[in-house]
Amino acid sequence: MLQTLIIDRFHLVLHHESKELPAYALVTGKGPIKLVEDASNQKDSVVVNNGRREARSMSMASLAQLASSTLRVPVLDNTGLRGYYDFPYEVSQEETSQDSGPSIITVVAGLGLKLEPRKAPLDVIVVDSGNKVPVEN
Repeated sequence: MLQTLIIDRFHLVLHHESKELPAYALVTGKGPIKLVEDASNQKDSVVVNNGRREARSMSMASLAQLASSTLRVPVLDNTGLRGYYDFPYEVSQEETSQDSGPSIITVVAGLGLKLEPRKAPLDVIVVDSGNKVPVEN
């Protein structure tokens, strides 16, 4: 609804296109995977247990989304792992900060996974034309 309102008010003309942009791929590492498979009904949560954060019943797609929000770069799930897993998730909220948590790259590596930098074709919205000032109804 909001998107339609903005398009109408600013007379925006836009289109989608695919563009090669920097991204990371979440892939399996060379060593063993250190994830505990979970079959509970509670999906994709991060809980605090004895003062430590843990992912509970989390998919690799959700882990990729968490990594993406921390790194501020798209992260694609290329692990091929389709289950839900429990694992420790003590991670710094900022990759550039000096706080006490390890980086998301370190956490992922400790799970037997890797974040590989690469370019990936991603969907972007291109504004072709529009008004700088909104038009009233």
